[in-house]
Amino acid sequence: MRYTAVIFDIDGTLVDSTQAIHDALQMVAVDIRGYRLTPQEMELGLSLPAPQALAAVGLPSNEETVDLWLDHEYELWGDEVGPFEGVEELLDVLAQYRVVMGAVTSETSDEMNRGFARFAIKQHMREIITADDTERHKPDPDPLLACLDKLHIAPNQALYVGDSVADGLCAKAAGADFALACWRQDPVTEQVPCRVRLSSPLELLQLLNDA
Repeated sequence: MRYTAVIFDIDGTLVDSTQAIHDALQMVAVDIRGYRLTPQEMELGLSLPAPQALAAVGLPSNEETVDLWLDHEYELWGDEVGPFEGVEELLDVLAQYRVVMGAVTSETSDEMNRGFARFAIKQHMREIITADDTERHKPDPDPLLACLDKLHIAPNQALYVGDSVADGLCAKAAGADFALACWRQDPVTEQVPCRVRLSSPLELLQLLNDA
């Protein structure tokens, strides 16, 4: 395999949580402003860590509002939010091949521990970088570089897998190859700098075998 490590984004890539996050942010907007956010505001807000996302759409960025967003989000999770189909099998196979795995997310450690940590797939991640770990966040390269530094992996030996423009720009700036995950309900359709677009998690195995 060409890549020593595969680094994943979490929401919208490993875990099918995008709709819950989207709906919860709209609930916060209605609670505080009395009306819903525009599609443009949603696009702006959902690519940033929670405090910055709230500020970007004109909502209070204090801890109370972040907690309200999280409370709404986890109310919506139920049995509908979990790993995408094929993700668990993908990670199991990568582990068998002894591929080093990590994750980079714009969530805070508290958000990650309340959400992603409940899933068994977390055990495959040797390092997880959250919004608390770097001053700059995606699309800046800092989070991905921090993860690779902890793993002692050079950027040109890593593949980053994510579902957003910010993920693609982060990988490009870090000097790592990028695979765009297109398996969520509303995949990114605009031009994203990527080596390949993947329609399912298991397609990644073919890419790694061909690399």
